[in-house]
Amino acid sequence: MSIGLPDAASFQIPKIFYKYGNTLYFGTVGFLDSKPLFYYSNDGGLNWSSLTTNGLTTISGTTSSTSFAVTQQNIFLYDYNNTTKEASLYRLTNNTTSINNRSEIPAAFELAQNYPNPFNPETTISYELPTSTNVTLKIYDVLGNEVATLVNEFKNAGYHNVRFKSKDYELSSGVYLYRLETENFSQSKKLLLLK
Repeated sequence: MSIGLPDAASFQIPKIFYKYGNTLYFGTVGFLDSKPLFYYSNDGGLNWSSLTTNGLTTISGTTSSTSFAVTQQNIFLYDYNNTTKEASLYRLTNNTTSINNRSEIPAAFELAQNYPNPFNPETTISYELPTSTNVTLKIYDVLGNEVATLVNEFKNAGYHNVRFKSKDYELSSGVYLYRLETENFSQSKKLLLLK
């Protein structure tokens, strides 16, 4: 059960979820007033808090698809109103704390489970670095053959996300492993590609 979200009957379809680092974002459009609604959760979706929409501005609006995206600086929601047939793209500034703030530096190395999983054709792999270090992030097939190198460079301490696009590597459906290696840490996890 989630706490802090309005009743589902007050939403228009679609409801859009997005994960950025350890934070889940939820975006939708109000059923009666067609206003964009934003929520976030730092505990895996058990508790949700409303993001203010003060300063939410329309920056364009011409197509009929719906999307929601979060970057380090902004949150974007594309809104298509079925009643009025109006479309708008909204931008909300995401006031993320600077990486120089101690609370924004992870306490330990961590490799998160990719999201979504299973996936087709793209997924996001997140990892956390408590110190700046050389990092490699590679994809392997179940026989241990390397099929992709996503990261092979020095990275600053903090939270990192990498987009893995399977179509760039002509991979078939199946289970793959992804492995994060630094000077003092290594961890592997499974991901599932479905076509």
